[in-house]
Amino acid sequence: DDVDLFRPRVGRTVTWYTCGPTVYDACHMGHARAYLTFDILRRIMEDYFHFDLLYQVNITDVDDKIILRARQNKLIKDYTEKSLESKDTQAVVEYTKKAMEAMRRNLEAKVEKLKEPLPADTPTKDVEKRESALQEAIFKLSQFTETENHVHTVLQKEDKTIEEIIQAARDAVANQLDKELGSTVTDRKIYEDHARRFEREFFEDMTALGVKEPDVVTRVTEFVPQIVDYIQGIIDNGFGYESNGSVYFDTNGFKAKGYDYRKLKPGVDTTAEEMAEGEGALAGGGSEKKHPNDFALWKASKPGEPSWD
Repeated sequence: DDVDLFRPRVGRTVTWYTCGPTVYDACHMGHARAYLTFDILRRIMEDYFHFDLLYQVNITDVDDKIILRARQNKLIKDYTEKSLESKDTQAVVEYTKKAMEAMRRNLEAKVEKLKEPLPADTPTKDVEKRESALQEAIFKLSQFTETENHVHTVLQKEDKTIEEIIQAARDAVANQLDKELGSTVTDRKIYEDHARRFEREFFEDMTALGVKEPDVVTRVTEFVPQIVDYIQGIIDNGFGYESNGSVYFDTNGFKAKGYDYRKLKPGVDTTAEEMAEGEGALAGGGSEKKHPNDFALWKASKPGEPSWD
């Protein structure tokens, strides 16, 4: 293979942008591996090759996962406080049963959806991805069965407490509360505080691993006006369109102009699973799009989601 000589554009100065975490939850081993790898490469460039690096990390601090997690935490907290005040243990038991049944239905529906046969000409890699997604869904369903057993054990106790019941079925109760009351959570500070907490924890974890601090930290919410201007440029170039308040990238329009899409995998359509993962749980759905592979550049805010003018 050919080897290209690395030449900075300006002297020995190298500007390095790294995509940071989406701060909705605690870090895991995948984060450790990624940022340790970046740190090793950074140190080689600085300490061995003596480049003058400007290292930037961007934090994704608004995202469907952040919105859902922050909203659900708020709803669980309020529900627990209200339940403790009313002391109606039986009401909590009935709500927990309802939430658990709803979650089982959702998990079973996902498994059945992934069992649907793919077209005969589906590429082997996409078949493998579907099988992997199916196995993951089956595993999550098995995990939920364990949760059901634990919740059943708690509910059978004579001395069960309200906090104990809610904690045992927390995910299911949180999902049910969000379905019913998510639109009522309107304070943007709830989402901001959630993101800041896990951003702090991320950098604390990186420090514990010996990863050097970035020279510059930016956050998505600090550059919303610039993002809006950038999206407007895409629209002006004919590659973006508005639908129900959201803006989507026109993948067919992009290809019609002679460009490859996807750039790194030209001629290969994005799978439904990849689209779902990329667009998030709060996406508007395929009915808004010209083509299923079109992706959101800007999502219309719904009740219970932060918004910008």
